[in-house]
Amino acid sequence: MFSEGQQQVQIRSFARSQGTKDNTCLLDPNSPLIIVHSPNLDTGDYMIAQVQGNPVGEWPFCTVHTEVLLKTHQVCQKPAVLRAVRDMLGRLFSR
Repeated sequence: MFSEGQQQVQIRSFARSQGTKDNTCLLDPNSPLIIVHSPNLDTGDYMIAQVQGNPVGEWPFCTVHTEVLLKTHQVCQKPAVLRAVRDMLGRLFSR
């Protein structure tokens, strides 16, 4: 999964303890994520995702392996790269 645009998200470890100031970090657009725990879609729960890569690695950006809380509208699944290229070339040559 990937971040759907640039997003400020809540860090999971800080979600449990109240009163901390810096309990959020920033995901770059298309930040790669691994879903650690899926939400219960009936209740609208958050999913837990682990950040897999970030070129910056300094505040305010989420560092690698940080677990963050996300809603389903905050993530997307990327299509295969070759399929996207094939579709683009198909549209280009169909004109």
